[in-house]
Amino acid sequence: MWKNRKPRFLILGSGAFLSRLGNRELPDSAEKRKSEDLRLPGDPITALWRTNSGFPFLTGILKYDMKTILLFPVLATVLSAGVASAQSSKTIPNFASANLVLGDTDFRGGGSGATSAKEFSSVLTGDVAIDPATRKVFVADGFRVLRFKNADALTSGSNAEAVFGQGNFTSTTVPSTINEFRFSALGINVDHKGRLWIADINNNRVLRFDNASTSGNFPAATRVYGQQNFTTDDAGHDGRGLAGPADVVVDSNDRLWVADADNNRVLRFDNISNKPNGASADAVLGQATLSTVGNGPDGLSQSALDTPYSLAISTTGTLFVSDRDNNRVLRFTNAASLGNGANATAVLGQAGFDTESTDVLASKLNKPSGISISTDDILWVADRYNHRVLRFNSASTKANGASADGVLGQPDFFSDKQNNNTQGAFSQNSQGFLFPEHLLVDSVKGGVWISDSQNKRVLRFGGVTAPPKDTTKPKVKVAKVPGTTTSAKVKIKGTATDNVGVKRVQYGIGNAAAKNASGTTKWSFEAKLKKGVNKITVYATDAAGNTSVKSTVTIKRK
Repeated sequence: MWKNRKPRFLILGSGAFLSRLGNRELPDSAEKRKSEDLRLPGDPITALWRTNSGFPFLTGILKYDMKTILLFPVLATVLSAGVASAQSSKTIPNFASANLVLGDTDFRGGGSGATSAKEFSSVLTGDVAIDPATRKVFVADGFRVLRFKNADALTSGSNAEAVFGQGNFTSTTVPSTINEFRFSALGINVDHKGRLWIADINNNRVLRFDNASTSGNFPAATRVYGQQNFTTDDAGHDGRGLAGPADVVVDSNDRLWVADADNNRVLRFDNISNKPNGASADAVLGQATLSTVGNGPDGLSQSALDTPYSLAISTTGTLFVSDRDNNRVLRFTNAASLGNGANATAVLGQAGFDTESTDVLASKLNKPSGISISTDDILWVADRYNHRVLRFNSASTKANGASADGVLGQPDFFSDKQNNNTQGAFSQNSQGFLFPEHLLVDSVKGGVWISDSQNKRVLRFGGVTAPPKDTTKPKVKVAKVPGTTTSAKVKIKGTATDNVGVKRVQYGIGNAAAKNASGTTKWSFEAKLKKGVNKITVYATDAAGNTSVKSTVTIKRK
């Protein structure tokens, strides 16, 4: 990989992937891609090699905050199935709470941290895709992709049912050889034919896996693009080659679109179902021809790109490109009809096509990463360094520099606190993000799935009708106890009942702090008695947080 390129060592901000796209640069720096030590405030530190092309690949991991942290940038894909949304993502209120989490056991980060079918690996919280036919959920997790059951049947902390790229759920093996089984997944997409597409960024290629919702563990890829076969990984700079592909999406007309990030371009492959391995692209945006790869930090214009990071296509054929290092999102109307190097129609995140500044405003972006658009033209943008996700209504007709209409992750459009800073930067909760990287709008239910990269989880907002909150209190009953005793210890037991389940039973003796009893529906504990009268209180709490009426008994120790 990266043959004939001399690497330079670089300390980069977190969120770096095992690839070129980990490059993290100080906003508005006049020394773009020149500094040997670029660090962002509050970012964990990742050590990487940097090539002359400006993109690094992993060589090691440094320690931060007593933990090893390596988290990757992840790209958004959008389902292209022309299905009318049963619900609109527009109805998700600002600063909403998530209703589901994958990759962890709860919203507070209560997992073990071990790679498994439930918990994501230490190296990535990845891109998300939903099969439009089966509604199974796919999550890119570094050197693997996990498949979960139907999105509507998932609960927080659900286990994956299958794994791509690894032989089991606990392995995170770095591929030692290039083949059709292993990859380094960045952007992913599942098209209307049930095919899983993976942007294999380290190996400069795009892989296709057929029948993705029914295949077993560790399947082989069916097709490869960017390489002529499954055993090469050279970076290419013509119509057949790729260099650090970051995202993929297949539209409803069988066109494959690839964010070819290291080449600062977006490629279009027409009639992709019939193209053989290694086929050439049919058109390019961001470059004048299929054989040019300029621009990047040296080009800021209506047609130039600097690290195109994520792609989204509306049902009317409008292409949105997250132009990450220019801190903007470009819009290309009727994208499939455009010629090579065509100008963008409009821009979001900047007032015009000749600026790249950052700020914390409704109209500004700071390293936008994942993007996704709903069937009712609602564009969602992961504004990574502002730790928020923005919503743009009627995105296909927004004017240049238009303000966002909604926000998640922050209480307003002027805040950029990590995890919304409710309990400290590294304290997880259901409302905040720590460098959100990827998102997906569910084309059926209207929910927004967001990859909360440095919290190593995927959150879902909206997309479900919340059941009525349970307000029924549990009931607790204490078995008969002696009124007087000479013993210093007495075993007390009883039962507890509740409609949604008893979570715990607690007791207190006098003014002492409450302790947990053993068991729930049938419980017991040993009470240590002092001489004289001992007042013992017992109560139960259910899964909805309701607390029972306290049951009190009195025992006198002689």
